[in-house]
Amino acid sequence: MKMLLRILSACVLVLMLSSLALPIFAEESDFVDEPQIETGYDRGYEGGKNGDGKLYAHGLDISVWQGDSFNFEAALAAGFSYIIIRAGVTYEKDGVYVTEKDEYFESNYERAKAAGIDVGVYFYSMAKTPEEAVAEADALLGYIDGKKLEYPVYMDFEAPAVRTYLESDGSRAKPICEAFLDRIAENGYLAGLYSSSSWIDSGSYNGWMGDEADELGEKYELWVACYFNDATYNRMGEEYSERFGMYQYTSSKFIDGYSGRLDANICYKDYPSIVKKYGFNGYEADEGVEVGGNSITEESKFRLGKYTVSSASSKIGVYNEPDKDSGAVGYITNGSVVEVIEACAPWGIDWALVETEDGIRGWLKASNLKRYREPSATEKPTEAPANSESGSSTDGQSEDAGEMGGCGAALSMGAVVTTCAALAVTVRKRKEDSRRNKNA
Repeated sequence: MKMLLRILSACVLVLMLSSLALPIFAEESDFVDEPQIETGYDRGYEGGKNGDGKLYAHGLDISVWQGDSFNFEAALAAGFSYIIIRAGVTYEKDGVYVTEKDEYFESNYERAKAAGIDVGVYFYSMAKTPEEAVAEADALLGYIDGKKLEYPVYMDFEAPAVRTYLESDGSRAKPICEAFLDRIAENGYLAGLYSSSSWIDSGSYNGWMGDEADELGEKYELWVACYFNDATYNRMGEEYSERFGMYQYTSSKFIDGYSGRLDANICYKDYPSIVKKYGFNGYEADEGVEVGGNSITEESKFRLGKYTVSSASSKIGVYNEPDKDSGAVGYITNGSVVEVIEACAPWGIDWALVETEDGIRGWLKASNLKRYREPSATEKPTEAPANSESGSSTDGQSEDAGEMGGCGAALSMGAVVTTCAALAVTVRKRKEDSRRNKNA
């Protein structure tokens, strides 16, 4: 009997001690932090929207709208060393927002990497609350998991419906963007925001987000889009080179090997080195990586020689000076062959002095020129004048639609990069084109 009482007493004592211990363990577990990922921001990268005033790379951005057979090798040959690929999108269907991976993201990523092109990604957002932004960011993190990226992970914040909803108060946009970017950053990625100048440029274009965008840019990268009817690489490039990390200057770039229009960008930060030095985007941190040593010249010069006039217009104007206001000396039929005798085509000042066999001599928009290819024996006509070669109208652009920067045309024709300061051109400011909706 005594033994039974001792056993019962021992059991009661154990139960009492257990009940006392339970709150202690529970209380301690509340103070145990979840393991945190060490990011490039933790390793000392201070980031921010500002470029360092130097040009580091030319790039393109693509999505499902470029199809499943985009020619990455052609892009690289044309001088574009990086591609920002759409990884995902939110869109409205039957009154409901749907988030999904871009149909060609996986193949675009794999083929870009195989071609040796650096890659970044963007997500087209429709978020109107911080909670929706976090959900989009989580979806994007799933899409890019396990992939290495040399350029930032961007939130594409430009949907007209979002602006209509938020524009009455620009401060409402900041918490939405911040929620998305914070989520991306805390998972080890270099995070950035993309939008048009009318949204995020608090300077020249008095963007409606105003100082809120600048505050986001104190930590996160900013990529701005600003279009004009005339090529504006130099004018806006000089202004943006120290205010933004990346500048999208056109949606009408043409390259050999792809028949459609492309978005083209210039980069004012050495992103591949930043990513590798600080260990962002799937890379191990390497303190030995030098940042800022890979800048390139702003300007480019054509090789002299024969070119084919290639434009969407049937006739192209030739002018007294490299300025359409200088007066036309004549017109050249699309497909004609001309001799380039002087050319200086930095981005935004894309003109070449040409001469035709019938004596027309003047300045031509260089974006309308394509390197001449000698026709094969089977292509040569039995009787035809020397300047009658047919040229494709899809690889060039008319002078009036000429938003295309000269360097892109030059590089796609094998240009030699050099300094060229012999040309002064007055570029008229025109109205900013509406940023096309990537989801349209």
